[in-house]
Amino acid sequence: MTLLSFTHLHLAARATTDVLLDGHHAGNNLRNALANVMLHDTCPETHRRAKPTPEHAAVCPACWLLAS
Repeated sequence: MTLLSFTHLHLAARATTDVLLDGHHAGNNLRNALANVMLHDTCPETHRRAKPTPEHAAVCPACWLLAS
């Protein structure tokens, strides 16, 4: 048997500064901005430069979501 799990997220955000979408890079810029906010607000290892370990990703919701 294969276990299936998923998470449904609903996020509401309001920009406090101008958002520069940069044309063809808009999706990438928005994704990176959202990732930075999630990491800054929830990850205790925000200033880490290396990819998070599997052990850390298992307990950190932002790193778990961004690991794939």
